[in-house]
Amino acid sequence: MGEEKSQPILLSLIKRVVVAETDNLEQLTAMVGLNLAEHFTAADLSYTDLSQARLIEADFRGTDFRGANLQGANFCNADLRGADFRSANLSMSDFRSANLQGVSLGGADLRGIRLDGANLRDGDLSGADLRGADVRKTDLTGVNLSEAKLGGAYLQGAKLRGANLGNAILSRANLQGTNLIRAHLGGADLRCVDLSHANLSRAELSEANLKGAKLRGTNLKGADLSLADMTQVCLIRANLSY
Repeated sequence: MGEEKSQPILLSLIKRVVVAETDNLEQLTAMVGLNLAEHFTAADLSYTDLSQARLIEADFRGTDFRGANLQGANFCNADLRGADFRSANLSMSDFRSANLQGVSLGGADLRGIRLDGANLRDGDLSGADLRGADVRKTDLTGVNLSEAKLGGAYLQGAKLRGANLGNAILSRANLQGTNLIRAHLGGADLRCVDLSHANLSRAELSEANLKGAKLRGTNLKGADLSLADMTQVCLIRANLSY
């Protein structure tokens, strides 16, 4: 298309966006013929409104979502490697089976999020709010979850080998069968947590609060439990050998 013909079309598209009675990015991009699932790799989408957007199998590698409103968005099977979600609102969103390797989610609102089956290896979730989140069978190997809020979260079968959960709040979370080999849980709030049949061998649990926790059949071989509160802990068939 020649420059003389393309300029009026471009101006028309800009005008359409300016006068639109919405600030929802998915709707705005549709107005100008763009597809969110194809045109936004490594884009700057910080502080945009993508609430309830349908972004299944989209490619957002390296995209900047800082401070964005992604509440209720559907990112199932999306490729989000290296994306930045710091301080974004992701509450009630769906990331099942998404690739989130190396993402930044520090300080993000992840309450009620679905992450089951997702890949979050080496991600940064420090200080994130994951209360009530579904993180079952999620790969969280080597992630930073220090000071994160995970109260009441579902983490059954999750891979947390070498993860940093220092000072995290996990009270009443379900961690049955999780892999926490060599994980750091120093100072963590683990009150009434279900760690039945979890693998905590060589894990660091110094000064952790395990009051009322279920450790039935849990592997604690070589774990550091110095100064931990073990009041009313269930240790039936647990392995505490060194």
